[in-house]
Amino acid sequence: KLMTIHKAKGLEFPIVIFPYADINLYKEIEPKAWFPIDDQEFNFDETLINFNKTVETFGKAGKAIYEARRNTLELDNINLLYVTLTRPETQLYVFSKKPSKITDQPTTINQLFDAFLKDIGHWEENKYIYEFGATQKIASEKIVGEFIPIAPTFNTSSLREYGLNSRANEVPMWESENEEKSYGLLFHEVMEHVKHLEDISNGLKKIEDDETISDEVKLLLKKGLHSITSHPKLIHLFDPSENVKNEKKIITKTGMDNLIADRINFHKNGMITLVDYKTGQQKEAHKEKINLYALALKEMGYDISEKILIYTKFDPVELIYV
Repeated sequence: KLMTIHKAKGLEFPIVIFPYADINLYKEIEPKAWFPIDDQEFNFDETLINFNKTVETFGKAGKAIYEARRNTLELDNINLLYVTLTRPETQLYVFSKKPSKITDQPTTINQLFDAFLKDIGHWEENKYIYEFGATQKIASEKIVGEFIPIAPTFNTSSLREYGLNSRANEVPMWESENEEKSYGLLFHEVMEHVKHLEDISNGLKKIEDDETISDEVKLLLKKGLHSITSHPKLIHLFDPSENVKNEKKIITKTGMDNLIADRINFHKNGMITLVDYKTGQQKEAHKEKINLYALALKEMGYDISEKILIYTKFDPVELIYV
């Protein structure tokens, strides 16, 4: 088994081989650090800087950041070394390069081994193999038995064979209001995957392949999808050149994060078209909601060219420009 040290946590093996035991205790890839500043103009408390040894020279704050970071890296890597050395049940083989320089402050794992050997009085200048414990292999008794594989058989069939339909999204459809909610959830789920005209086939396949949807609801979903994507006033929104975000969460400056726009088109001229799909009757609250989306986007600096409510219950769909 070949695995990382992290993967080996909690596991045991009769024999463990630890190659390349020369890990640098303090090495990071393009490390960064937050450094405190006093910025009166923009009111920033910290700035992001490259982390290296020069940070230690940036006053008391730099020295504290440097030492804390080094201590954390050292502890993390020694913990990794502990994991490695405690995985074997009987034998451990460690392959490490001989340190190129002698140091009182080890910075690599092989330098740690070097310091350990010197500390216990086993270090020899020209010796390259060190052994501890018993050298004989500890063999375990193998129990050989006869195993008869059993392959269970499963009989599967479509729900349709029994005249049954499972309703999606766990929404009961006993009342008309719940039927409307269930259809609305399904319709939004399909339209989430349709950004451009080329995505229509994927949307239709998603509908057709789902056996939890009745034929009646499938027909309604297909009609709604075609009616929207072929509408002369909407077809430009599905052009392949359009930058589209579906089901995009909008976080306002007040922290309100429950605004999720059905569709946002970011046009090349910098303007935005907001689209909200509605599967029920028209309500004044629908206009209020799409205006909330628009307000949040305006606060981000975007200009809104259109706000469109699309009511899919009608054939063809009905458009309300807010």
